[in-house]
Amino acid sequence: MGEAQDLSSSEELSNHVRVFAAKHSLSGREREVFNLLVGEITASEDIAVQLKVSRNTVRNHFQNIFQKTKTNSKTQLLACFINHAFPKASLVTSV
Repeated sequence: MGEAQDLSSSEELSNHVRVFAAKHSLSGREREVFNLLVGEITASEDIAVQLKVSRNTVRNHFQNIFQKTKTNSKTQLLACFINHAFPKASLVTSV
C-alpha cells in the first residue's frame, strides 16, 4: 500500500513539474535539469554527471531557468515551484 502511495506522489510531482515547465516555457533540457533539482539532486556537478554534460552547461541551463521563472537561485526556484504546485498548502512566502 505504501508503494502505491509513493508512486501516486511521484506521478503527482512529475505532473506538477510538467505544468510548471510548460508555464515557464522551459526547454526539454532545462526541464530535465529542473526535474533533477526537484528530485533532490541539488549540486550542479551531480546534475552534470547525471546528464553527461559539463558543469558549465548545467550552470547555463540554470541561468536560463532563473531568467524564465524570474528567480535568482535554486532556493528561490524551488520556493516558486512549491508555491505553484501546492498553493493552498504552501508556507513559502513570495520570492
